[in-house]
Amino acid sequence: MTGGLEYIIVLLVQILILFALSEYLKNRTARCTMGRSMYLFYALAFVGTVIHEASHAIAVILCGGKLREVKLFKPDRRNGTLGYVTYNKINYVAAMVIGLAPLVGNTLALMFVGRFFTGVGSSGVVFGNVASAGSVISDFYHIFANGLFMLAELDYAKSGTWLFLYLALSTGTGVAPSVQDVKTALPGIAVLGIFWALVLYVDSTYTIVDVIMPSLVGVFAAATTLFTFGIMVNGTMCIILAVVCKLMGK
Repeated sequence: MTGGLEYIIVLLVQILILFALSEYLKNRTARCTMGRSMYLFYALAFVGTVIHEASHAIAVILCGGKLREVKLFKPDRRNGTLGYVTYNKINYVAAMVIGLAPLVGNTLALMFVGRFFTGVGSSGVVFGNVASAGSVISDFYHIFANGLFMLAELDYAKSGTWLFLYLALSTGTGVAPSVQDVKTALPGIAVLGIFWALVLYVDSTYTIVDVIMPSLVGVFAAATTLFTFGIMVNGTMCIILAVVCKLMGK
């Protein structure tokens, strides 16, 4: 055991990839609809924003915080926000969970859409748990190959397919935490990082870590499977959006 570092690296890599894909979807969608109607962008971002803000609100409740105001969808052209959640002051670790909640909430929604709305998740697409950071990189080909296979398997004559594509695009745009979300989460990330570093420093033989990590392996496995699905769907939607916007001359 190396202090669970390989698991942490995997999750960090996947989170960064999900963040980048979601930001691309949101920004590309905004540019592609620019000059037509802001309401078109709002319509495309609506579902993802509602799930994003709801994820924050649920995390506040689960962390024992007190909600002050919840606006699941309230676009503000002045600052570019689409919604917000405010709550009473809370500890750094809880604030981190709240700030990063959409990464889990929106990705879970993507999985729900894929598996239950159109059955995409059970159409032969296989999701293996990732064991190391190296395999995250080497599995990119398989992840996006699965995504293209998913698109090929969809029945475009059915309205449910187009509903899936809309929900996947909209939900995907809300995966990435906002700049404010990241600022909120950073102190908690720093606290946990320092704590883990101290544990590894004091426990040089990994005795404590070897006791703790087995109980967390299931959590890491579930998280990597979930995020792999999110990367596949978001990556596929990025390809579709790029092609559509290119055809529109945007």
